[in-house]
Amino acid sequence: MDGRESDAKKVSAPYVVAVIPCKTLSDRLPFKNFQDVGGKPMMLWAVMRAMCCPDIDLVAISTENSDEVMKRVPQLSSSIFDRVILMDRVEARHPNDPLFAVVIDALHQLGIKGVMERDPTHLVLLQPNVPTLDQGVVNRLVAAVVHDNFNVARHFDPSGAMTGGCDAYKIGALQSPIVMDSYNYAVVTNDIEVHTAEDLEIVRQVVKMRPVEGDARA
Repeated sequence: MDGRESDAKKVSAPYVVAVIPCKTLSDRLPFKNFQDVGGKPMMLWAVMRAMCCPDIDLVAISTENSDEVMKRVPQLSSSIFDRVILMDRVEARHPNDPLFAVVIDALHQLGIKGVMERDPTHLVLLQPNVPTLDQGVVNRLVAAVVHDNFNVARHFDPSGAMTGGCDAYKIGALQSPIVMDSYNYAVVTNDIEVHTAEDLEIVRQVVKMRPVEGDARA
């Protein structure tokens, strides 16, 4: 294979970006995303899940205060997180869907920074407050859109609520906020989002009883 064939193959291959929206403040549970879970700041579990997924090429942490994130998660300065980009998001908000605005802003900033090898083909949205989410679940959701040709793959809890722990999209499906509430592939687990001190204690006990895979990286 000559250089031109190699370059063409590289351009046509999937390029997957994971976005982790990470607020530094929280009304119900102060500094929620940085609370200790299993000996790590809670949001670090989401970063590790993204880093350990074989289909994810780049990880972007979108926050309103990157200095505060680095202060509370010093592990991010380690070279093992060399594919993680920490950036302050622009405060512009989409009138109907703030989360959609965060995703679009993250992709826009990554393009400006020139850190992506090529235009992304898929996007993965990982929430920082679902620390018990299994690595295999993340891998399955991402593989559904990257390899199995689904447009949107979403994570639910048994009640049917979208936990947002991990959702995966084809870039072409992200044309409007509407698609973020739709899906054509789903995985249901018992994992919960942490919003309160009670939620935090539950996930701490889960991690204690069922060590989450992939924690050797940090």
